[in-house]
Amino acid sequence: MSGVGAISLPAVTLARAIASVLPHVSKDKTRPSINSVHVRVSRGHIMIEATDRYTMAIHRTPAVAKVSDDQVVDAWWDGDLDVMIGADDAKRVMVFAKGVVGALPVTITVSNEDRADVTVAYGESICLRTVHGDFPNIERLVPPAPDQHDGHVAFGAGNMAKVTASALALKQGKDVPPVVMLAGKNAASPCVFTIGDDLIGMLMPVRVDEPRAARASWSGLL
Repeated sequence: MSGVGAISLPAVTLARAIASVLPHVSKDKTRPSINSVHVRVSRGHIMIEATDRYTMAIHRTPAVAKVSDDQVVDAWWDGDLDVMIGADDAKRVMVFAKGVVGALPVTITVSNEDRADVTVAYGESICLRTVHGDFPNIERLVPPAPDQHDGHVAFGAGNMAKVTASALALKQGKDVPPVVMLAGKNAASPCVFTIGDDLIGMLMPVRVDEPRAARASWSGLL
Protein backbone atom coordinates (compact mmCIF):
# COMPACT_ATOMS: atom_id res chain seq x y z
CA MET A 1 0.00 0.00 0.00
CA SER A 2 1.32 3.40 -1.01
CA GLY A 3 -0.97 5.60 -3.06
CA VAL A 4 1.04 8.39 -4.61
CA GLY A 5 0.14 11.99 -3.91
CA ALA A 6 0.67 14.68 -1.32
CA ILE A 7 -0.95 16.32 1.67
CA SER A 8 -0.19 19.59 3.42
CA LEU A 9 -1.34 20.86 6.80
CA PRO A 10 -0.09 23.24 9.50
CA ALA A 11 2.87 21.91 11.45
CA VAL A 12 1.07 22.17 14.79
CA THR A 13 -1.91 20.22 13.43
CA LEU A 14 0.30 17.45 12.04
CA ALA A 15 2.25 17.13 15.29
CA ARG A 16 -0.91 16.95 17.40
CA ALA A 17 -2.59 14.48 15.05
CA ILE A 18 0.34 12.05 15.14
CA ALA A 19 0.77 12.44 18.91
CA SER A 20 -2.91 11.63 19.44
CA VAL A 21 -2.79 8.31 17.59
CA LEU A 22 0.71 7.10 18.55
CA PRO A 23 -0.48 5.56 21.85
CA HIS A 24 -2.55 3.12 19.77
CA VAL A 25 0.29 1.86 17.54
CA SER A 26 1.18 -1.79 18.10
CA LYS A 27 4.60 -2.40 19.66
CA ASP A 28 4.89 -5.69 17.74
CA LYS A 29 7.59 -4.97 15.14
CA THR A 30 7.00 -8.36 13.51
CA ARG A 31 3.67 -6.92 12.28
CA PRO A 32 4.73 -3.78 10.41
CA SER A 33 1.23 -2.99 9.15
CA ILE A 34 0.07 -2.22 12.70
CA ASN A 35 3.48 -1.06 13.99
CA SER A 36 2.83 2.02 11.89
CA VAL A 37 0.75 5.15 11.44
CA HIS A 38 -1.57 5.20 8.44
CA VAL A 39 -2.07 8.45 6.52
CA ARG A 40 -4.76 8.73 3.86
CA VAL A 41 -7.32 11.06 2.33
CA SER A 42 -11.02 10.27 2.68
CA ARG A 43 -14.19 12.27 2.04
CA GLY A 44 -12.57 15.69 2.27
CA HIS A 45 -10.37 14.92 5.27
CA ILE A 46 -6.77 13.98 5.95
CA MET A 47 -7.02 10.89 8.13
CA ILE A 48 -4.19 9.81 10.44
CA GLU A 49 -4.85 6.55 12.26
CA ALA A 50 -3.34 3.68 14.23
CA THR A 51 -4.37 0.44 15.90
CA ASP A 52 -2.87 -2.30 18.06
CA ARG A 53 -5.94 -4.59 17.60
CA TYR A 54 -7.21 -3.78 21.11
CA THR A 55 -7.61 -0.02 20.67
CA MET A 56 -7.59 2.28 17.70
CA ALA A 57 -7.79 5.99 16.96
CA ILE A 58 -8.50 8.04 13.85
CA HIS A 59 -7.70 11.77 13.72
CA ARG A 60 -9.27 13.87 10.98
CA THR A 61 -8.33 17.26 9.53
CA PRO A 62 -10.69 18.94 7.02
CA ALA A 63 -8.88 19.60 3.74
CA VAL A 64 -9.56 20.61 0.14
CA ALA A 65 -8.24 19.31 -3.14
CA LYS A 66 -5.23 21.22 -4.42
CA VAL A 67 -6.01 23.15 -7.59
CA SER A 68 -3.00 25.48 -7.86
CA ASP A 69 0.18 26.51 -6.08
CA ASP A 70 -1.37 29.89 -5.35
CA GLN A 71 -4.39 28.76 -3.32
CA VAL A 72 -4.35 29.77 0.33
CA VAL A 73 -5.90 27.11 2.57
CA ASP A 74 -4.97 25.52 5.88
CA ALA A 75 -4.88 21.96 4.53
CA TRP A 76 -4.98 20.35 1.09
CA TRP A 77 -4.43 17.06 -0.68
CA ASP A 78 -3.26 16.19 -4.18
CA GLY A 79 -3.60 12.77 -5.82
CA ASP A 80 -4.47 9.61 -3.91
CA LEU A 81 -2.03 9.60 -1.01
CA ASP A 82 -2.39 6.47 1.09
CA VAL A 83 0.71 5.50 3.04
CA MET A 84 1.89 3.67 6.14
CA ILE A 85 4.78 5.18 8.09
CA GLY A 86 6.59 3.02 10.64
CA ALA A 87 6.16 3.97 14.30
CA ASP A 88 9.74 5.19 14.71
CA ASP A 89 9.52 7.30 11.56
CA ALA A 90 6.13 8.67 12.61
CA LYS A 91 7.79 9.90 15.81
CA ARG A 92 10.48 11.55 13.66
CA VAL A 93 7.78 13.34 11.67
CA MET A 94 6.09 14.48 14.89
CA VAL A 95 9.36 15.85 16.30
CA PHE A 96 10.14 17.47 12.94
CA ALA A 97 6.71 19.17 12.88
CA LYS A 98 7.06 20.33 16.48
CA GLY A 99 10.24 22.13 15.46
CA VAL A 100 8.39 24.18 12.86
CA VAL A 101 6.60 27.45 13.64
CA GLY A 102 2.99 26.40 14.22
CA ALA A 103 1.18 27.96 11.25
CA LEU A 104 3.76 27.01 8.63
CA PRO A 105 2.63 24.12 6.43
CA VAL A 106 4.32 20.74 6.36
CA THR A 107 3.90 18.65 3.22
CA ILE A 108 4.10 14.86 2.99
CA THR A 109 4.73 13.66 -0.56
CA VAL A 110 4.72 10.06 -1.79
CA SER A 111 6.07 9.82 -5.33
CA ASN A 112 6.71 6.07 -5.34
CA GLU A 113 5.79 3.14 -3.12
CA ASP A 114 9.09 3.07 -1.24
CA ARG A 115 9.57 6.58 0.14
CA ALA A 116 7.81 9.58 1.61
CA ASP A 117 9.30 13.07 1.72
CA VAL A 118 8.29 15.41 4.53
CA THR A 119 9.01 19.05 3.70
CA VAL A 120 8.44 22.38 5.42
CA ALA A 121 7.76 25.58 3.50
CA TYR A 122 11.28 26.97 3.82
CA GLY A 123 12.86 23.85 2.32
CA GLU A 124 14.01 21.68 5.24
CA SER A 125 12.98 18.07 4.73
CA ILE A 126 13.36 14.48 5.88
CA CYS A 127 13.00 11.31 3.83
CA LEU A 128 11.27 8.18 5.15
CA ARG A 129 10.86 4.62 3.95
CA THR A 130 7.24 3.61 3.69
CA VAL A 131 5.81 0.39 5.11
CA HIS A 132 4.54 -2.15 2.59
CA GLY A 133 1.40 -4.15 3.24
CA ASP A 134 -2.25 -3.48 3.98
CA PHE A 135 -3.41 -1.43 6.93
CA PRO A 136 -6.48 -2.92 8.65
CA ASN A 137 -9.81 -1.43 7.62
CA ILE A 138 -10.49 -0.10 11.09
CA GLU A 139 -13.42 2.11 10.11
CA ARG A 140 -15.60 -0.96 9.75
CA LEU A 141 -14.76 -1.96 13.32
CA VAL A 142 -16.51 1.07 14.77
CA PRO A 143 -19.97 -0.15 15.78
CA PRO A 144 -23.00 2.08 15.33
CA ALA A 145 -24.29 3.92 18.37
CA PRO A 146 -26.43 1.50 20.37
CA ASP A 147 -29.95 2.21 21.58
CA GLN A 148 -29.16 0.70 24.94
CA HIS A 149 -26.63 -1.39 26.84
CA ASP A 150 -26.73 -3.58 29.92
CA GLY A 151 -25.17 -1.11 32.34
CA HIS A 152 -21.56 -2.21 32.76
CA VAL A 153 -18.38 -2.53 30.75
CA ALA A 154 -14.78 -3.20 31.84
CA PHE A 155 -11.51 -2.06 30.25
CA GLY A 156 -7.87 -2.86 30.87
CA ALA A 157 -6.06 -0.06 32.66
CA GLY A 158 -3.28 -0.01 30.05
CA ASN A 159 -5.74 0.55 27.23
CA MET A 160 -7.51 3.27 29.20
CA ALA A 161 -4.13 4.96 29.61
CA LYS A 162 -3.78 5.08 25.81
CA VAL A 163 -7.06 6.96 25.56
CA THR A 164 -5.88 9.42 28.20
CA ALA A 165 -2.61 9.89 26.31
CA SER A 166 -4.57 10.73 23.15
CA ALA A 167 -6.62 13.34 25.02
CA LEU A 168 -3.50 14.93 26.52
CA ALA A 169 -1.92 15.09 23.04
CA LEU A 170 -4.88 17.18 21.84
CA LYS A 171 -4.94 19.70 24.69
CA GLN A 172 -5.05 23.40 23.87
CA GLY A 173 -3.02 25.28 26.43
CA LYS A 174 -4.25 23.94 29.76
CA ASP A 175 -7.56 22.71 28.36
CA VAL A 176 -7.75 18.96 27.76
CA PRO A 177 -10.74 17.93 25.60
CA PRO A 178 -13.19 15.55 27.29
CA VAL A 179 -13.31 11.87 26.41
CA VAL A 180 -16.84 10.74 25.58
CA MET A 181 -17.38 6.99 25.90
CA LEU A 182 -20.23 5.34 23.99
CA ALA A 183 -20.86 1.87 25.36
CA GLY A 184 -21.69 -0.98 23.00
CA LYS A 185 -24.77 -3.16 23.01
CA ASN A 186 -23.41 -5.32 25.79
CA ALA A 187 -20.36 -5.81 28.00
CA ALA A 188 -18.53 -7.73 25.24
CA SER A 189 -19.08 -5.13 22.48
CA PRO A 190 -16.40 -2.63 21.44
CA CYS A 191 -16.78 0.81 22.97
CA VAL A 192 -16.45 3.89 20.80
CA PHE A 193 -14.85 7.01 22.21
CA THR A 194 -14.49 10.52 20.86
CA ILE A 195 -12.05 13.22 21.96
CA GLY A 196 -13.10 16.70 20.92
CA ASP A 197 -14.40 17.01 17.37
CA ASP A 198 -11.57 15.45 15.40
CA LEU A 199 -10.67 12.09 16.95
CA ILE A 200 -12.70 8.91 17.14
CA GLY A 201 -11.47 5.61 18.50
CA MET A 202 -12.43 2.19 19.73
CA LEU A 203 -11.66 0.31 22.92
CA MET A 204 -12.08 -3.45 23.29
CA PRO A 205 -13.54 -4.48 26.65
CA VAL A 206 -12.14 -7.16 28.92
CA ARG A 207 -14.11 -9.97 30.48
CA VAL A 208 -14.68 -9.69 34.23
CA ASP A 209 -16.24 -12.43 36.33
CA GLU A 210 -19.18 -11.17 38.36
CA PRO A 211 -18.87 -7.57 37.11
CA ARG A 212 -21.50 -6.25 39.50
CA ALA A 213 -20.04 -7.89 42.61
CA ALA A 214 -17.58 -5.11 43.41
CA ARG A 215 -20.25 -2.42 43.15
CA ALA A 216 -22.70 -4.50 45.16
CA SER A 217 -20.16 -4.79 47.98
CA TRP A 218 -20.55 -1.04 48.56
CA SER A 219 -24.22 -1.37 49.38
CA GLY A 220 -24.96 0.22 52.72
CA LEU A 221 -21.73 2.20 52.65
CA LEU A 222 -22.70 4.80 50.06
